[in-house]
Amino acid sequence: AQLQLNEIIEVLGRYPSIRVVCTGYADAQGDRQFNLTLSRQRAEVVRGYLLQSGIAPERALLNFFGEERATAAGPSERRVEVRFYSN
Repeated sequence: AQLQLNEIIEVLGRYPSIRVVCTGYADAQGDRQFNLTLSRQRAEVVRGYLLQSGIAPERALLNFFGEERATAAGPSERRVEVRFYSN
């Protein structure tokens, strides 16, 4: 995922008015509170990588849902989505 994150950093560098939202998800296995925490940690790791590269904190927002939006159990639900937004 580092390659994809580096591409996001490149886009953010070229377009200073763009912001991103890093949204973490978890699958339906396990405890609901644990999954919420896990989805938050996933999103924080991605956001942290962006911030370490020099992206301003106000340009990389954080969101997480745990298992609330899971449609199945498995690896496809264990993810972070990064969406671009312009002002």
